[in-house]
Amino acid sequence: MKRQSYFFIIALFTAILTLTIVSCDPEEPTPPPTPPDDTTAVAPVLEIINEGDIVVDPNGANLEIRYEITNEVENGQISASLSEGSEWITELNYDIKGIVTFTAAANETDAQRTSTLTVSYTYEGGEVSDEINIVQDALPGEEPGNYDYEFDLGILTGTWYGTMYGLNGEDNYYVWLSDKEFLDGYTQEYGTYYLFDMYAGAPRDPESPMPPTGTYTLGQPGLTDNMTFTPDYSKGVSYGAYTETDVEVIFSVTFTEGTLVVSSEDNVTYTFDAKLTDNEGKTHHITYTGIYVCEAYEDPVAETPMIDFDIDFEAAIAAAVYSYDDGLGTMEVTMQFTDMEVDYEGYVVPPGTLLNVDAFMPMDENGYIAAGTYEISDFPGDNFTLYYGDLFDLFGMAFPLGTYATYYADAQDYGSYGIISEGTMVVTGSDGYYDIECDFRTADGYTIACTYSGYLTVQGIPSGEGDGYSTLTDDYTLDLSNAVGKAIHYGDYYSTGGTNWMINLLPSDGITGDGLQIDMVSTTVDIYSDGVPTGTYVASPTMYPEVGEYLTGYTDYSSIYGTNFVGGFDAEGYVSEFAPATEGDLNITNHGDGTYTISFSFLDDMGHTWDGEWTGEIDLSDGNSSYATRAAADVKRNIPTARERANIAMNNDMVLKVLHKDTGRASAKKTIK
Repeated sequence: MKRQSYFFIIALFTAILTLTIVSCDPEEPTPPPTPPDDTTAVAPVLEIINEGDIVVDPNGANLEIRYEITNEVENGQISASLSEGSEWITELNYDIKGIVTFTAAANETDAQRTSTLTVSYTYEGGEVSDEINIVQDALPGEEPGNYDYEFDLGILTGTWYGTMYGLNGEDNYYVWLSDKEFLDGYTQEYGTYYLFDMYAGAPRDPESPMPPTGTYTLGQPGLTDNMTFTPDYSKGVSYGAYTETDVEVIFSVTFTEGTLVVSSEDNVTYTFDAKLTDNEGKTHHITYTGIYVCEAYEDPVAETPMIDFDIDFEAAIAAAVYSYDDGLGTMEVTMQFTDMEVDYEGYVVPPGTLLNVDAFMPMDENGYIAAGTYEISDFPGDNFTLYYGDLFDLFGMAFPLGTYATYYADAQDYGSYGIISEGTMVVTGSDGYYDIECDFRTADGYTIACTYSGYLTVQGIPSGEGDGYSTLTDDYTLDLSNAVGKAIHYGDYYSTGGTNWMINLLPSDGITGDGLQIDMVSTTVDIYSDGVPTGTYVASPTMYPEVGEYLTGYTDYSSIYGTNFVGGFDAEGYVSEFAPATEGDLNITNHGDGTYTISFSFLDDMGHTWDGEWTGEIDLSDGNSSYATRAAADVKRNIPTARERANIAMNNDMVLKVLHKDTGRASAKKTIK
């Protein structure tokens, strides 16, 4: 018991001592910690979920990225943006929460390209964002320097036509890239020229009409889709030397596929980068960097002076010239009447009026004009119809067609036009002696009246046997030992289901030996470089050769057409000997190596046989890509459209011009456009 009492006393004493020491400290006790405040906001966090870079297929693709937002706040807004130079990415959309979608175009450049996509979350008091890289390799293709043709061209010539030619309201930009200027509207020797007939949206500034930047692709024939360049007019040509009688053509091509990238950082300096495949299967890489100057088209027709008064005159002189016939009994004849005097060289001398009447009448080999009443028609072609007048824009010049009057105030006046829209021409008489009365009204409402009495026959009707233009007096074998060959492919020109070829064999020095001109239709050849097919070709009984036929020779007073012998060349390129092929066989052998053998035996329009044989290489070219495209004729009526009629008037390609019928001098020179 003593031991327990002792322990209790010690413990009590210790407790009292401890209490005494503590009670002597004057400081206040420490308060407990404040609990957390649950109302304080935590900042939002945005994170793109995709790992690594977004890799885009070189051909382009529709893609998306996904993101998450934690700690969202009320009224927060999502946005997305791309780094500078990301025009190849379009249709950026972030309407769906958590997803950003976009479209990447095919990479038709020569290098990999990248962009940075930034997704941002903006809220009251701040903004958070995350970003991701987008990477796209270039499409596989030709390595730089591996193109068949590669040019960095330094000259741009452009015309903006507004929506004049866009089928769906597209604007048309007609752009030439070249290494030489056009000289008075003509190409120059040793020059290279590429034409892009582009369709896109309206220019930013009509006063300085620049095409929209972006990638243009080769469109479909006959269409003008947005951001395309058409295969109908786009082309490339490159020339060597120009001579008196010919032009060295390095290439003259259209395109079967390709792209044209137009870019600009300041809307002043533009870069054009085109990669093309032509109709011969060859590749082209064309670049241009420079100031883009594009002129707005000014309609020459709108600026053309028009007759603004009534005219009534008695013609002292009249002429009529054969143009075409349909092979079914109707011929088209151009008739002219004037009250002006004619000088000793045959030129009319102002002042005065020249009335041009485009008439369709029954075919008459004697050149007699059928009596009757001829009337202006919106659908000419039948006998006793007249082609209505029109003004056509041809290469920036107003070109009158059909029935129209031209008034010249003096020798310095280029003339004012009266475009005939209605009226009649009454012809009485027969056998070359006629009274003719014209009573027309122009589109502007003015009267053009004319009377003529006297002798008039149609000149230039294709000659019949015994009344021909052949200069041969006996049978003849051509000397083609010095001839070189050239052939132009015109596609289905006659609309008879084959391919039209115009072949010329002419002296290599322009003088020595004879020449041969052939107009024929072979089986269909889509690519002209495949050449003229082997075959025996016979005379066509009509003006529209079928497959396996050649067009017989004829003259229309000033020109020689069809298949003809030509000879007697002088130093200036004129010929004084010629004969048409009216019947006989033409044999062509294509050896498959670029060389041909051509043999023939023809009968001319005077009953003489002319024949010959030639073997050699023929230079092939595509007439469908020439500057002045040869027009296609309607099979039934042979009435070309306005553009085709104007092209016919301008196109002298491979036609031998008869300068003076009395001497038989004919020009073999070409007009180069």
